[in-house]
Amino acid sequence: MLCRLVITTLALAGLSVADWRVNFYSSADCSAKSLTSTHTGTDFYVEHTVSPKGQYLIITKDANGRQDYQGAFASSDNNGGSVTALIGQGCVKGPVGGASSFQVA
Repeated sequence: MLCRLVITTLALAGLSVADWRVNFYSSADCSAKSLTSTHTGTDFYVEHTVSPKGQYLIITKDANGRQDYQGAFASSDNNGGSVTALIGQGCVKGPVGGASSFQVA
């Protein structure tokens, strides 16, 4: 009951509850100043477009979200490859040319 109340309160306050967050960066140190895009959500196995393309990525779990997923699978256009970023792995080098899309699984 308390959990439902907290989620309802957050929704009424205009805040969204997410399960995961994927940040993309232009720099190998994944510094805040090199952040290019942030994606949050509750859906899994859905392809998301990265704009602008991200060369490095970090995936984290939201404290209030589902906890049964492992990471993000990022891929790039023109056969540039793909990479899997796991929870707790930190800053991961993305596919050649930068990630253009990703899925959370």
